[in-house]
Amino acid sequence: SFLNALELFDSHAPRVAIMQFTQVNTGGPEALLQLAIAFHSWMPSRTFLVLDDRHRDSVGLWQDRGYYEAMEIKSIDPNELRQGDVYIIPEILACPTDLVSRGVKVFIWQLSNSDPIAQLNDGCKYISHTFFLATHRGLNVPRSHVFTPYLRRQKTHFGPISNDAREDLIIANDDHSNNIYGKALVGMLKDYCEQRKKPCKFQLLRGFVSEQLVDLYLKAKIIVTACLNGAERTVLEAATYGVIILSNHCDNGSDNRDFPIPREQLFSSKNDITEIAEKMLNDFEQEQQKQAQLRNLYKSYGPASLHKDTKRFMYDIMKS
Repeated sequence: SFLNALELFDSHAPRVAIMQFTQVNTGGPEALLQLAIAFHSWMPSRTFLVLDDRHRDSVGLWQDRGYYEAMEIKSIDPNELRQGDVYIIPEILACPTDLVSRGVKVFIWQLSNSDPIAQLNDGCKYISHTFFLATHRGLNVPRSHVFTPYLRRQKTHFGPISNDAREDLIIANDDHSNNIYGKALVGMLKDYCEQRKKPCKFQLLRGFVSEQLVDLYLKAKIIVTACLNGAERTVLEAATYGVIILSNHCDNGSDNRDFPIPREQLFSSKNDITEIAEKMLNDFEQEQQKQAQLRNLYKSYGPASLHKDTKRFMYDIMKS
């Protein structure tokens, strides 16, 4: 069978190349590296990294973050790819139409909420990292084209989530200081905490090292984020420690397959935000329990689940 042929590293099997940005320590580059490692776990002689000169010497940085397998993956120039090979790039790059015309199967990994419509006619196909994006922004990709990144093991909490350190503390992703909507949300919650009968604390997550973040995750009751624009690492890391996610019913946050959060914990308007936050702070343990399914889901994702995603994808594109 096709899968057995690949597992035996058949010399006629397609090669898979994944573009990398290894100098950048953000969610997108980490997801790209995870994907390469997943393919390499069962196609070691057919999986390659594509590195430009800026990133060629920085793969070792990811070894320090626990991705030791990255050092074993060979690199390739995309111009060496031939008909039938698979080339995966992030959505920030333009579709390489020259490769498409040569018969290379180019897939753009939709890792953000950017609009893919402009590239849909260039011959590239799409894969997605959330179920929501797979069927929005003009896309309609099958389940086999959804790859779910995972939280780094050393940043995921697998122990008890109840502790005596919890305070009426709300934390927020630093990302929200970079856009108008996020700034308004942060400002609203700061005002709420100051004006509350029993004032709460508000902290923007900026400039903290890992140990300090863990301390905040153990103290905070709420982490706020807008629209859950993808698998936001900081938000999900906090959730594994038992911090309740407060977000709105839009984009990825509206798809229960990506983020199984009860509808009553998602706000739809400004009026809902403080009302839901008040309930989360006052009835913390009860509200925390409502997100048990989300915590379990993201703790279940890992190298094994992404390995399965890559096999499902290869089987689908080779049989079609």
